[in-house]
Amino acid sequence: MVTESVFRTDKGRMAVQNRCSRILEFWPVPNERRMVETSRGATHVIISGDESQPPLLLLHGTSSNSASWIGDVETWSRHFRVIAADMPGEPGLSCDLRLSPSGSDYVKWLESLLDVLGIDNISIVGMSLGAFVALKLATDRPGRVIKLSMLTTSGVTPMKISYLFKALPLMILGKWGARRNYGMISHGLPMAEEVFEFGRLVSKHCKPLLEPIPLFSDQELGRLTMPVQYFGGDKDALFDSKAAAKRVRELVPHAEINLLEGTGHVIIGKADEILTFLLK
Repeated sequence: MVTESVFRTDKGRMAVQNRCSRILEFWPVPNERRMVETSRGATHVIISGDESQPPLLLLHGTSSNSASWIGDVETWSRHFRVIAADMPGEPGLSCDLRLSPSGSDYVKWLESLLDVLGIDNISIVGMSLGAFVALKLATDRPGRVIKLSMLTTSGVTPMKISYLFKALPLMILGKWGARRNYGMISHGLPMAEEVFEFGRLVSKHCKPLLEPIPLFSDQELGRLTMPVQYFGGDKDALFDSKAAAKRVRELVPHAEINLLEGTGHVIIGKADEILTFLLK
């Protein structure tokens, strides 16, 4: 675990977390917000759906938080007890000390979270870094993951160096640079102005994740015996999703592969397809 806050200043932390809290007021279904003490710090979760339903964990991407799921949670909470967790060290309401993608930090955090919540095993939907974290648990502790749905996951193929060369100069070019960077990531997918402004707030006050995401070995991916669903965009600026889909297909032959044409790193609007997979 990194010992320095992901936030550049205390004032910046307050600005980001206050904005998070205001956004979460628009959560579309009845919910319980809770701080859970884990082995890797306090974790903020939003719990929706009936207690009698099977559990479903949602893990967002980097530089984001549980608000990522506002458009999906209503669909899933009709059938699941949905737990949306703010990952530690990201711009949400959890502990502000970032976990290392190398080693066992994320696995220990997730196991601790599930243990405190009294959950033996669970289905998981993850996007980007969140999908990587879900994969970490699924490959290290496969018995704890019932089903796994991944959107543009990290850790299956390396990040494209070409993206870094284009994105880094844009980070110092203010609002114009931020819009150009988002355009690369999303492949032109429209973004609501309030979402864009939150992204700018995060860029101003939070340190980005710079530690490289390690790749899963063939042996690790071969441990995925649970049902697996993969979504990738063929225009993803960050990862070669065609190569990722090929690798998952070869090493996890039972996986459901969805390679989306004309789609970038940002994949939205798949709640119904994911629900169909989860209910099989």
